[in-house]
Amino acid sequence: MVSNSSGVMNDRTAVPPAILLIAGLLLAFPLYYPTLDSFFNIWTASDSDQSHGFLLFAVCLYIFYEEWKARKDGLSIKPRYLGLIGIIVLSLLWMMSGLVYVESLQQALFIAILAMIIFSFLGLKDGMPFYFSVLLLLSVVPVWKVLAPHLQTGTAVTVGYMLQASGITSVREGYLLIIPEGTFEVAEFCSGLRYQIVGITISLLYARQSGFYLKETIAYVAFASLLAFVANLMRVYSVVVIGHLTNMESEIVHDHNMLGWIIFGVFILLYLWGSQRYLPMRSAIEQVEGDGIKLADGTQRRNLRFTVLVFFATLTGPALAFFYMSGGAETDSSRVELPGKIADWKLVENRLTSWKPDWLQGNSVVEGRYSDGAHRVDVYLSRFSSQEQGREAISVLNEVYDSDVWSRIYRRVTDLGQVNGRDLIVEETRLKAAGSDRGRIVWRWYNAADKREQKNIKAKLLNLLGTLKGNPEIDVNMVSFDLGADEDKTRIKMVGFLPGYLAAVEK
Repeated sequence: MVSNSSGVMNDRTAVPPAILLIAGLLLAFPLYYPTLDSFFNIWTASDSDQSHGFLLFAVCLYIFYEEWKARKDGLSIKPRYLGLIGIIVLSLLWMMSGLVYVESLQQALFIAILAMIIFSFLGLKDGMPFYFSVLLLLSVVPVWKVLAPHLQTGTAVTVGYMLQASGITSVREGYLLIIPEGTFEVAEFCSGLRYQIVGITISLLYARQSGFYLKETIAYVAFASLLAFVANLMRVYSVVVIGHLTNMESEIVHDHNMLGWIIFGVFILLYLWGSQRYLPMRSAIEQVEGDGIKLADGTQRRNLRFTVLVFFATLTGPALAFFYMSGGAETDSSRVELPGKIADWKLVENRLTSWKPDWLQGNSVVEGRYSDGAHRVDVYLSRFSSQEQGREAISVLNEVYDSDVWSRIYRRVTDLGQVNGRDLIVEETRLKAAGSDRGRIVWRWYNAADKREQKNIKAKLLNLLGTLKGNPEIDVNMVSFDLGADEDKTRIKMVGFLPGYLAAVEK
């Protein structure tokens, strides 16, 4: 029998709400296979900062299962149609991120989709126990690399003050810390981002296991983040002091990765010891009793229909991505050539020697050096008529200089005014050659959807707009020059070079 006389589903035919929740979540995984594949590639990469991803995924899976097992008998489907809209919006954003190859954003959006599926089935309050295990996966998404420049700046500035306060003769020049014995660069690797990710993850797990309330968790995690920052300060400061005391001969000066983890480990262990000794602990999981599955026929059918709706909402982005990618025509690379002469400037070399960006190459790449007899300017243009993962115009792998040859002093936005009737705002990077005082400026900007843009995020959005309109092309432009004795005159001369150059290379 399908139902008894009271209109309640028989236990054998009813699908428990807890099972429907699991089904809704599991169906999302094959639909978003490209993102799962990108997780696997990042977590298995030899130089990855997210190599702990597999371990954390297992931990999150265990936490989710424990919460599900404790509450499965008391769960009930509370359809949230606002959640369906949220799934569709997130899924479309996932699709659009894929069109411009923002892999880390796709990963974050996939995790957000899983959380939105939980909200759609259970609502905000009843779904709260499950959000933690899903959202914790955000800690292994490389989207956090956007924080690295800020951590770099904070570390360089603070360590500069620490050196002065301790009486060590030093000068800070951007990210460079200069002492009489040598020069240290606070590179992105030295930002302490890895300590932040690990420290925040450990503190979140401890807060959850200790049953902290939301405000307590926020304060606890914030203090863990501060400790991670202080640990990195001590690492960088210790390396500089060791370099000072040993005249740069200690092995730690050249390889201080292990030193950093030892310092961070001491800090985090002391934090956890103090937390266990002085902070209260509560039960992390509350057992919820249920009275078995007793669903009216209408309720059961409603739950099944809603599960199907969740599936189709989840399918939106992958389906559109499939049709868009399969129906899109390949765009031939538009060749670009450097003119032999621009006003008083002559092309003297067709390659770059003293400076060259460390950039993923587009479909068409041109580079060269111009000279007017007194000044020289290097140009680099990479045109991407199509992109693929691992060959993107805008990527965290791209840098405007070779770190083995140059050190970065600063990076800032510079407005060069109107060039050929259009504003030209560039990202300006000032470099210094390793072992010398030679300085160099690099101006970098993008051309996408017929607009100039120096910000990575805005350029990605312009590239997305162009792609949706059938024009996926994006140019990476760089102009670089050595700083002369009179920096202001050199800059004026370089600005004067731009109108003729852009008239020749811009479409």
